[in-house]
Amino acid sequence: MPAQDHVVQFYDTDDQLVGIVGAYLAAGVAHGEHAVVIATPPHRAALLQQLPEPEAARATFLDARATLDELMVGDSPDWSRFERIVGAALGSSDRSPVRAYGEMVDLLWRDDKRAAALQLEGYWNRLRDARAFSLLCTYRATGFARDEFREVCAAHGNEHDLELVHELAAKRQLESALRDALSREQALRIDAERHVEFVEAFCGALAHTLRNPLGAILMGSKHLARQGLGERATTLATRIATSAEHMSRMIDELVDLATVRTTGTLPLDRTHLDLADICERVATEHEASAPRCRLALESSGNTVGLWDRDRLMQCFGSVVGNAIAHGATTCTLQVTADRHDPAWVVAEIWSSAAIPAELLASVFEPFGALQGPGLGLTMFISRQIALAHGGTLELTSTSADGTRAIVRLPRFPSTSQAASEVCASGKPAAAQPLVPPSRL
Repeated sequence: MPAQDHVVQFYDTDDQLVGIVGAYLAAGVAHGEHAVVIATPPHRAALLQQLPEPEAARATFLDARATLDELMVGDSPDWSRFERIVGAALGSSDRSPVRAYGEMVDLLWRDDKRAAALQLEGYWNRLRDARAFSLLCTYRATGFARDEFREVCAAHGNEHDLELVHELAAKRQLESALRDALSREQALRIDAERHVEFVEAFCGALAHTLRNPLGAILMGSKHLARQGLGERATTLATRIATSAEHMSRMIDELVDLATVRTTGTLPLDRTHLDLADICERVATEHEASAPRCRLALESSGNTVGLWDRDRLMQCFGSVVGNAIAHGATTCTLQVTADRHDPAWVVAEIWSSAAIPAELLASVFEPFGALQGPGLGLTMFISRQIALAHGGTLELTSTSADGTRAIVRLPRFPSTSQAASEVCASGKPAAAQPLVPPSRL
């Protein structure tokens, strides 16, 4: 900074201020200039560390608040006091060049004594007419209006920086507004997540609570239907039982949804099963309830694994049921051992009905498209069943090819080398349960 300069620096944080002022003072000391620092105690201590020890010992340090109190008469600084106290710190005009830093004006501005701050800036300029020194003043860059920026900059030698300073201030205000908006958005997100967790916990608890009274209704209605109370009474009892079974399935879906949301997966009860037998049973059940859809089953190779019977019945039953519900006239269930990896079994359900492209992306979403009757969770839960087994459930659909649901399941909980050896050799490893030899 050339001698006789008087500039202002606006800062956001104390660390920023110490870095700027420390570099300013160190540059002057390196050129043989004497340092005069009028700062608050925390800033004074931090700035001392920015200077080499010999130069720091020779520098003049004054307490900004104490010095300001000595200068003030009422709410205004006094020129004679300023000239005597600050002039003595700066030394005579024939002394080596002086590099000064002061933050008394910042204290006045933050005390809301802005006229006094500008008056003190004028005293600094007046003193520079008699003594050669450069001066850096600092202001915390908060709460400045455009006109106030202009007044402060006009009192210094960097009036040309006014527009830049104002732009930076506007940027800081925008950043502050964005931070506030982000904080509000995060708070709203936390509230929403808590609300969702509460709703899911409530639905799970409600579903569990409803099971017992619904079970009593189902048992009672079936008992009444067998009592021979007449055609009308038997019909009513049968309808009650059918409705209760439908409600029971919906409750089970709610419990499954709550379980996936809270634990991330579904519990399994694994036993040795033949997946071809599972699909055959699913086909038989749906043939009786949907005679208009022709179902065919094909299987080849070893289709045995360690799986949950009820869950796979639920998974394949949902996929086939959805295909029939949405217009399929033909379904083929094909179960084969994976030719590329014997530790896996692949089941493909092909149906003649196509899924519109705009609905395909949401098929596996909760309450998404093509979920069948009920709550709209069947396909979501079907994929979760495959995932719980360590497998996958994928869906493709075109008007030319129809719809293909492909389920890939590992034979064992871990697709280990032992599992591969069992499937490849036809002999179980010692650590694995026996696989029925009729399917090997």
